[in-house]
Amino acid sequence: MPGSRYASAVPEPPTRKVHDLPAPHAQDVFERSEDPKGWDRASIRFRSHPLHPFPKVTQADFILPPAGDRLRLLGDAAIFGVCVALLCFFPLWVANVLAVGALGNWVWGAMAVCGVLGAVFLFVASGRAEREFQKFLASL
Repeated sequence: MPGSRYASAVPEPPTRKVHDLPAPHAQDVFERSEDPKGWDRASIRFRSHPLHPFPKVTQADFILPPAGDRLRLLGDAAIFGVCVALLCFFPLWVANVLAVGALGNWVWGAMAVCGVLGAVFLFVASGRAEREFQKFLASL
């Protein structure tokens, strides 16, 4: 029967659309709803669930690592190179599929080249930025 309701462990999806809801500041957050574990609870509205914290990314997270510690810079550059190589995999794989496997080992070679170029770029760029900053400090 379409009108009957059965007891179920699966919650019902929300019936209202997001654009139909008033702004979060206009709603009474502490009002009791019929379903305390529903989609309109405060932890979902304000993204404050304790088990799923949002990362606190700041501008300092995007600054190049200092070139003073060359070994750490080399490790950071190697990790960056691996990430760049992994990011290159998908487009190269798609090209290989479209070429019906004709690219063969070129995919792996191109990934290695992209990774090495990315690592060398980070290593050189960070060293150059550090030297320019040291010159700037000396000119003051």
